[in-house]
Amino acid sequence: MYSLTARRRARQRRRAAHETAAAVVREALRHGDVECIEDLVPAVEEMIGRPVALYTGDLPLDQVAFTTSGANGAEIVLAEHCATRQHTLAHEIGHLVLGHRHGSVAVTTPPPGCEEVFDSLHRELAREAARNEREAEVFAARLLEIVPARGGAEVEWREAMG
Repeated sequence: MYSLTARRRARQRRRAAHETAAAVVREALRHGDVECIEDLVPAVEEMIGRPVALYTGDLPLDQVAFTTSGANGAEIVLAEHCATRQHTLAHEIGHLVLGHRHGSVAVTTPPPGCEEVFDSLHRELAREAARNEREAEVFAARLLEIVPARGGAEVEWREAMG
């Protein structure tokens, strides 16, 4: 069960995601017309202070995208088989502008005597990852409400259906 405080924090995070989505679009409109999510990239670059490169790649079937971010820039890679490109790109942009940390913990076996600490850290990282995914989804949903799909969504759907 969520406590009242946890629910309040969750509402605050959702509100922040909504406000950030609107800020991205406002910034993008300063750069020109916004007809699709890709048009937001210059605004995202300005907001995070680093270049953002978009790529399409051959990813495993259970993965539709990923984002990397470092001091020199960020990369968003969308799978060739991704049927929801606009939503997926909006989600990945959300990770960047919401300041989510990227990466995973490569250690799967804790050193002897550190099992309890390892389990605790692993649980906390899993909670943070789940929270980040929810926030990115809220951000993407709001962004797609503001920037309606223009023709491309229908084409992507047809391609996905073969």
